[in-house]
Amino acid sequence: MKILYLGPKSDRVHTFLNNYGLVDNTEEKISPEFISIYDWVVSYGYRHILRQTHIESAKNPIINLHISLLPFNKGASPNYWSWKNDTPKGVTIHQIDEGVDTGDVYVQSVVSFEKSDTLESSYQKLKHTIENDFSEYFEGIINGKIKAVKQDGKGSLQYMKELPEDLNFTNKVGNISDTALEPIKYEDWDILYQWRNNQVVRNNSKNDEPLDQNHHKKYIKSLIESDNRNQYFYVAKSKKLGYIREDRHKDYTELSYVVNPSEHGKGYGIKMMAKYLEFNKGVFICHIKEDNISSIKMAERNGFRLSNKKDKMLEYKINIK
Repeated sequence: MKILYLGPKSDRVHTFLNNYGLVDNTEEKISPEFISIYDWVVSYGYRHILRQTHIESAKNPIINLHISLLPFNKGASPNYWSWKNDTPKGVTIHQIDEGVDTGDVYVQSVVSFEKSDTLESSYQKLKHTIENDFSEYFEGIINGKIKAVKQDGKGSLQYMKELPEDLNFTNKVGNISDTALEPIKYEDWDILYQWRNNQVVRNNSKNDEPLDQNHHKKYIKSLIESDNRNQYFYVAKSKKLGYIREDRHKDYTELSYVVNPSEHGKGYGIKMMAKYLEFNKGVFICHIKEDNISSIKMAERNGFRLSNKKDKMLEYKINIK
C-alpha cells in the first residue's frame, strides 16, 4: 500500500502509517496527478488547500485530522477559538471535501482539561487525543467498517487574520472566555422561578406543571445545602443567560439546564454545556423529550449520544475520560 502523508511530519503518526506500507511525506503544494499514485492520503496540519480536482484524483477519500469538534471551529487555530467562544472541545477525523473542514466525519472525541491548562498544554492534549484516535480507528476506516457521516449544523469558521496579535500561548485557558459559571444563591430564587415557570420551558421539562412559589423556595434552599447537587448560572458580562444543574450519582452525573427565555434561539444552550464540560470528567446523562429538537442538538453537538428511550423521553450520554 502506498500512503501520502501531508503536513509536518509527526513521528507518531508517520511511524504508525509505516505499518501499512510505503509512506511519503510532504508539506509542499502538490498536483492532483501526484495524489493519484497513492492508495490513501492523510492530511494533518497541512497548510495548502486541496481542491476538488485533488479529491477527484484520489483513489479513496482523503483523510484529515482536525483538532476541533466539528462543525465548530473549522479553519485556523481551532483550539483558541473553542476557549474564546465557549464551543465544544475535542477532535475530529473526517473526509476532505471542497469546503473548509466540512467533509463527512469518521470519528470524534470530546476532550476535557484541567484549570491549570494553558493554550499550549491544551493543544498538546488535543494532539495526543487525535493521534490516539487515528491509531485506533485507521484500520476500520480503510477497511470500510467505520462509515463517515455528514456533519450536522453550521458551526463556526475562523481565519488566521482573526487571531489577536498579542496571543500568548502560556495564558490559562480558563481566562480566555468572557463568560463564567457562577453558583446560584438563595436570593436568585425569583429569577429561577420566573424562568422555570415560562410556558416554553415547562413544555420541555420532565415535569411540566407550574411551580408553587413556596415549594420552589424550599427546593432552592435544599439544593444549595446539598452535597450531591450544584446549580450554576451561565453568565456573560453580568447577564444571566441560563443555568445548568448537576445531580451527582454513584456512577454518573445527571445534567439539566434552562436557557433564559429571553435568549432562546441564540445557541446559548450549546455554549453553556460546552462551558460546563471543559473541566469535568466522568459519565454524564441528559433526559430530553423527543420533540425538544433544540435540546437534542445541544446534546449531540457536545458529543452526547442517544443511549436509551422510554416512552417519549430520550436519554443522552457521554463518557469523558
